[in-house]
This record gives sequence, structure tokens and C-alpha cells, in this order.
Amino acid sequence: INDILDFSKIEAGKLLLENETFNIREAIAETVRIFMPKANEKGLLFHTAVDNAVPDYVKGDVVRVKQILNNLLSNAVKFTGKGKIAVHVEKESSTESATVVKFTVSDSGIGIEEEAKKRLFRPFEQESVKTSRYFGGTGLGLAISKQLVTMMDGEISCVSEKNEGTVFVFTVKFTNVDASADLSSKERVLE
Repeated sequence: INDILDFSKIEAGKLLLENETFNIREAIAETVRIFMPKANEKGLLFHTAVDNAVPDYVKGDVVRVKQILNNLLSNAVKFTGKGKIAVHVEKESSTESATVVKFTVSDSGIGIEEEAKKRLFRPFEQESVKTSRYFGGTGLGLAISKQLVTMMDGEISCVSEKNEGTVFVFTVKFTNVDASADLSSKERVLE
């Protein structure tokens, strides 16, 4: 139901993004932690890496970033019976005011048929009726993710081969946080 509500808000242009300072590493760790029990239960290896060039703090909508990661990781765990899932985060580019961060979520799961990839980010679409029946889901997660990524000045793409796994890559443009200004305001509070 939340997916349908979010999708309706996005379609109506009523979904507003927050712009708050958050710790990107903590946000990723919190999201990954949700999927660890299911991944462990299935015997999957789970690897997470955040490149040192990624700033600790950025300004953006942490809830929506977590939602995108949640959608991609949910699919990765759901469609991977054996092998591994990996999350890799790196800085793609930066200016004085903004940093573009690239997120890569990969798995060694069932992969996606070539024909299905064309419909991947369309609402209410799934690979097939058989897939939908067996794995469940609404077919809205990727459509919402694409819309959210676009709203955050980013792009999302997928590379997949049937029975060879899937790799989703998305970028998000964050506003830089002035670490010295942030530190001086904390020092004032402590005084």
C-alpha cells in the first residue's frame, strides 16, 4: 500500500524531497542490516564497501535514498538463491556545492530476460506471471526507485543476464556539507 501511495504522490507531483544533513555510511549500514538475517538464512555472502572518497555527511533525502536501496536489496535477496550480494558506493564527481554518489547493487541471482529489461522501470510490471506468482511483489519498487532517482538529479540503470545475476547502478546528487561550519556550530553548543 505504501508503494501505491508513493507512486500516486509522485505521479501527481505531490512528493516533496527533504534536504537534511545525514551520515551516508550510517544510512547504508542501517539499510543493509535489515536484509542480513534473510541473506544469512539463505546462505548468501553479503559484501558492503563505501569508498573513502565518499564524504561522511551530505545533504539530501535520507529516507528516499534508503527506500531506493531497500527496493534494490529486497529484489537482490528475493531473486538470489545462492552466491552473493554486494553494495558498493563511490564518489562519481563533485563540485564546490554538490557531490554525485554512485551506488551499485549486484547479485548472483536468477537474472532478467532480455525482453523483460525493456519494461523494468514501468509501474506494475514484473518479468513474467510465473515470476510474480512465485516471488510476489507489486511491480512498483523499481518504477518508484527510478522516479526518486530522477527527482534527485540522478540516473538508474540495470545490466543483467538470465541465470548470471543482476547489477543495478544509480546516482544521486547531494548538496555538500561545510564540515568546518558544522563543527563550529557543534562547538558553540558545547560551550
